[in-house]
Amino acid sequence: MTATASSPLLKVFRAAQVVLDAPALFSTIPSRHVLDPTHAPPIKPVHDHHLFPRAFLSQLGFTPQQANQLANRVWIGWRDNLAINDSPPDEYAPKLERLFSREQLQKMLELNALPERWYEYPYEEFLSERRRRMAHLIKQASECIGR
Repeated sequence: MTATASSPLLKVFRAAQVVLDAPALFSTIPSRHVLDPTHAPPIKPVHDHHLFPRAFLSQLGFTPQQANQLANRVWIGWRDNLAINDSPPDEYAPKLERLFSREQLQKMLELNALPERWYEYPYEEFLSERRRRMAHLIKQASECIGR
């Protein structure tokens, strides 16, 4: 499914991340700060990011619609987003992962619905696996709310 900022499914997934206190990818910034109007500096601390950048996917023959899949989107720190630009994920992700302890990284990946070494998956397999993990994360959050 193609995602826009107003996509109901994207909103549900991001709400689940807030409920579960997920950090933005490669960051310690809690997802809840993205939605909290009291944490709105002139530059948003977190940006919407394509895990597999659109320009990178275009070079591989994917259409913009294929690149804009909901499962290809994540919140990431704005500095990291600018530094990544159009780099392939297998180039930027390992460098950023090294900035975190093994425990921090595992939690961050889990709460962002990403498998370990996600950047090594072929794009379409990545989308399928991430969708499955996103659904699981939404289920976890709904169970927390129901307690």
